[in-house]
Amino acid sequence: MLGVFDTLKYVIAGGRISKSVGAIANILNIKPMLTFKNGEVVRAGFMRTYSKAMSRLVEFVKNNLPVQDLAIVHSAAFAAAEKLKQELHGIFPEDKTLINQLGAALGVHGGPGMLLVALRKA
Repeated sequence: MLGVFDTLKYVIAGGRISKSVGAIANILNIKPMLTFKNGEVVRAGFMRTYSKAMSRLVEFVKNNLPVQDLAIVHSAAFAAAEKLKQELHGIFPEDKTLINQLGAALGVHGGPGMLLVALRKA
């Protein structure tokens, strides 16, 4: 899994990063990427814009081919999820790509605009 936050507002409110770090990241338009490592959610880097983060999600899928199952999960970002699905069309069959909304219990931590790609390798 690899995901991106559109805003750090909710991460700051949850106390996961400081207000000063969040302010600098917002000024620079930095989007944090996250993944799983040893069963925990960890930072996977930063991207300068949301569109560059979307490109990184596409690269993530390409780097993990062949893929058996692919899901795009979003938090109030259906248009971005659909756009990502279209960008992945040449890599993975569009009719087999699942899109779901992130549940409220997890969505509250990332806020609107959070976008994740989850896959299972073949």
